[in-house]
Amino acid sequence: MIKELRLVNWKSFEDSKLFVDPLTFLIGTNASGKSNILDAFQFLQRIASGISIQSAINGDRSIHSLRGGTEWIIRHGQDSCSLGIKVQLSKTDYDYDYEIEDEVDYEIEMRKIEQGIEIVSEKLKGNK
Repeated sequence: MIKELRLVNWKSFEDSKLFVDPLTFLIGTNASGKSNILDAFQFLQRIASGISIQSAINGDRSIHSLRGGTEWIIRHGQDSCSLGIKVQLSKTDYDYDYEIEDEVDYEIEMRKIEQGIEIVSEKLKGNK
């Protein structure tokens, strides 16, 4: 289960953490960032399923683009952004005998290039 979402220079967010519970509500005024959080989750889901970064942002024949496309992914005035998630694993999430970490952190950092957006780094780290 996703426990935390970290957004750095993602759309309207400078540096924020959202703690996620089994039931989480996003409440706020218009233009307060609710849809930008949903776009972050959708982007992460797309790249986790193997979709290219350009298609994950700008869409293709089978999926629509994220709001604002490449132009709005990185916060105005910045050259790069990153998204991170913390995932809590349970014993039922796996089927093998060796020891596994209780939590896994994933982070992706991206930057603007002439052709759109490129991945600068990806990190996957387990914690005990």
